[in-house]
Amino acid sequence: MKLSHFISTAALAVFFGTAGTLASRAVDTVVTRYSDELEAESAAESKRLVPKSDHVVELDKHKYLELLKSHDEVFIEFYANWCAACHGLAPEFNAFAESARKKYPNVAIARADISKIEYLSSSYLVNMLPELVFIRRPAPGVTPEVRFVTANFTDGELLDYIG
Repeated sequence: MKLSHFISTAALAVFFGTAGTLASRAVDTVVTRYSDELEAESAAESKRLVPKSDHVVELDKHKYLELLKSHDEVFIEFYANWCAACHGLAPEFNAFAESARKKYPNVAIARADISKIEYLSSSYLVNMLPELVFIRRPAPGVTPEVRFVTANFTDGELLDYIG
């Protein structure tokens, strides 16, 4: 009886040792797959970002207030990274921003991600994307005019609009 008990215990030790090794391998496999999935999601997310430009100010709460205080004219594009039309507009808007900076240096060109500063888009009643808004203060101390841009989203049309 003692011999059979010893054999059974040895068999269980071998079984659980093997099972433990198999479980450890399974965990390693799951961790590797999960890491690979996270890397793929991160790469896909970076591809989904609207292209940035050195000529466009990315707005947050503080930058928005600074721009309104320091500029009499502010041109804002409201966008979201999940918006396909926003991705389509981005290269043209970035080209417009570069041209506008040279031709109209007093106009601030900015972009607002509605998912990061929702209150701003709701303040301007933005109901479609991309939305372009032009804010102009005609004189110091006067309430600024807010206009939704109805021009075509091309470099030349947008320059004509602010001119």
